[in-house]
Amino acid sequence: MTEWELYDLMKLNHNAAGVRKEHGMNDIELSLDDPERLRLIARALGSDVRIRIMQMLDERPMNIEELSQEISVPISTVSNNVVVLEEAGLVRTERQNGIRGVMKLCSR
Repeated sequence: MTEWELYDLMKLNHNAAGVRKEHGMNDIELSLDDPERLRLIARALGSDVRIRIMQMLDERPMNIEELSQEISVPISTVSNNVVVLEEAGLVRTERQNGIRGVMKLCSR
């Protein structure tokens, strides 16, 4: 994806920053004054797996294993992709006690 395609996709607003919810959809507004955040989000949106994870988390919070089963990719792949999304501020995670240790619950 080129910078201009990302610009069109994200509808950048020079003075706005943050994420807002509107009718169940997440709109991301970025500032051109924050190029590092732009790079993080561009990287996060550069993967079909990460976009699919975000779509699934829009429906409900899920743990790493549930995401792995739903999109038929290894748990390690989901885990690595969730880290990228979390670094970009596109998903939140929290650790919860599970049956066999700790699980990571993901949400948007």
